[in-house]
Amino acid sequence: LVSYFLTQKYKDKEALRPYGDCLFVVELLALATFYSGGNYYVVRVANEMLMNAVIPEGQDMPFAWLFYLLTALTPVAYIVRGLMARDHLLLRSGLIAAVLSVLTFRYYFHIIPPEVALTLAGLILILAAVLATRNLKNRSDGYTEKHLLKEKFKGLNAEAMLIAQTLGAPPQHVEKKFEGGGGEFGGGGADGKW
Repeated sequence: LVSYFLTQKYKDKEALRPYGDCLFVVELLALATFYSGGNYYVVRVANEMLMNAVIPEGQDMPFAWLFYLLTALTPVAYIVRGLMARDHLLLRSGLIAAVLSVLTFRYYFHIIPPEVALTLAGLILILAAVLATRNLKNRSDGYTEKHLLKEKFKGLNAEAMLIAQTLGAPPQHVEKKFEGGGGEFGGGGADGKW
């Protein structure tokens, strides 16, 4: 969290503009590390590997409730904060974390058959897409569902642009700058003379 908030604080500074890509990677890794550190599956497997602790099937590790809570709430917090702050990285990280959380809970809890789970997940995704589209329909500040490049490319002849790109300009005459020495020592016998 500290590295994430530090990158948030300093990424818009003019002096650090050349390091923008590096700060982006640090921000991404901070989000991924925070989610991984709270994901129940990751913590349980790491606990078994690092501590040589064997947790029997059907039993939970200590503080399991905390890691279940972090697994469920971290993606929701990422998505909500990403929509509020109009932060693409946070929103996309939240969506990926949500998928991983669903997989984690599905691995440990087999409540409903996979077909029903996939159908319900599809319905939830369709509902979320409809609600997001309605919310973003009339906005012009940040996220929107409008095609913003439509006016920029209006009246552009795509066929003419494609032909110009594929055919290109005719090659220009290039002057020869190197003149070989023929079959003498400088030419190395290229024309048959030794």
